Amino acid sequence: MKRIAFSVFFIIIANFIFAQKEITLQNIWQDYKFIPKNVPGFTSMPNSDFYTVKDKNAISKHSFATGDKVADILTKDMLDRASGGKLSLAKVSDYEFDESCSKLLLAFGLEYIYRRSTCAFYYVYDLKKNTLAAVADTAKGKQSFAEFSPDGSKVAFVRDYNLYYTDLATGQEVAVTSDGYENRIRNGFADWVYEEELSLSKCFYWSPDGRKLAFSRFDESQVK
Repeated sequence: MKRIAFSVFFIIIANFIFAQKEITLQNIWQDYKFIPKNVPGFTSMPNSDFYTVKDKNAISKHSFATGDKVADILTKDMLDRASGGKLSLAKVSDYEFDESCSKLLLAFGLEYIYRRSTCAFYYVYDLKKNTLAAVADTAKGKQSFAEFSPDGSKVAFVRDYNLYYTDLATGQEVAVTSDGYENRIRNGFADWVYEEELSLSKCFYWSPDGRKLAFSRFDESQVK
């Protein structure tokens, strides 16, 4: 009985497939008929019914229900004052909110390392205090995968294959690991195979209370 049911199912599927118009390479690679559609150019605000859009003048808040602009969250003048004229809103490569939407994590000078991994100089703008602070000393180089803790009190990141976090209240940078080294040990940063084949590059995660970090350590010391 199972064999008969399977045969009927196979015949139905086969007839459906062959009844369709032939799929050509032009359909796939020139016309892009099977590329999934998305809506670029906006960032959702956590735990809310709003999204934001950035242009050269402001990061503005909009309603998902109506699409109407509600307010300007960060303007170029606000960032100019907070940075002493050193940073421009037009140069913000990427940004994200903490869970309370009271802080913005801003990326400047973003560079791609591989397909999915990047590095940048990260800053936190406190929307309540209208203050700006670098996540880490820029003289030490750019950071990768910067991410707020769930309570918004810290930012974790990878630099030179070591994992760090910065306490935003004190500005203190804490090294979680110290043995990271190119082509040997990678902490919180997947190797190329994981990134290319499994779409996995960031390999650290905050605990729900923001008190702990789980991370992966990759030992490539025996890889030629």
